[in-house]
Amino acid sequence: MKQRLWMMWQLSRRDLIARLRGSRLGLAWLLITPLAYLCAYAFLFIYVLKSRWPGVPTETGTAGSALAIYAGLIVHSLAAEAMVRAPGLIREQPHLVTKVAFPLHWLPVSALTTALIQTALNLAVLVAAATLSRGTFDLRMLLAPLALLPLAIGLLALFWFLVPLGVFVRDSTHVVGPLATLLLFFSPVFWPVEALPDAMRGVFSANPLTLPIQWIRSAVLGLGEFDWLAWSLYLAIASLCAMTALAFFRRLGPGFANEL
Repeated sequence: MKQRLWMMWQLSRRDLIARLRGSRLGLAWLLITPLAYLCAYAFLFIYVLKSRWPGVPTETGTAGSALAIYAGLIVHSLAAEAMVRAPGLIREQPHLVTKVAFPLHWLPVSALTTALIQTALNLAVLVAAATLSRGTFDLRMLLAPLALLPLAIGLLALFWFLVPLGVFVRDSTHVVGPLATLLLFFSPVFWPVEALPDAMRGVFSANPLTLPIQWIRSAVLGLGEFDWLAWSLYLAIASLCAMTALAFFRRLGPGFANEL
């Protein structure tokens, strides 16, 4: 087990270094991009459209509404990274398939770990900003990583499903990008589910990002209650999907070399 964990860490570390190689700001880019989106969307929705987030304490003002949007962006960015990266993951590193004996099912784990590192940095920024905005550190903020655990397992299942699909159906690479963008606007990133018309609430509630976004806002920003029953059910379903997707990956894995 230690050897596998070491291998996964080395793969994730190499992946992260490769993505940042040649940039002068290095890891700072992992924070600059979501913060830039936060500023742009906050300006549009809060200053231009004059919208305020329901339930945000008046003392936090505009900052609380901006952080509610930022929390949603963190969750969506994690999911979008998995969706966009997964179909081309094997084709990025064909030598691991054709030239060496390598446990390919670990590649999605490594890619997800890289995405989670960026998410952890963004969560740290969110917690720090929320603490400054509220003037106190709430111990519930420590639940933020736990809130994302079911989603992380679900995204691992998505990786194990989309990676083989990307090998055998190349068109899938072109489909997931637009779907990730649509997911942004059909997730409660810029508005809470409660603010939507009744006819739309069912659509948004069925979105797999809705509950993780609500849990993050509950833990860090104090918006709503943390639903532990829903969290447990999500975790159980995500784990079942992950086991099914891993079996699917292993079933198609022997055919990767022929396709490449």
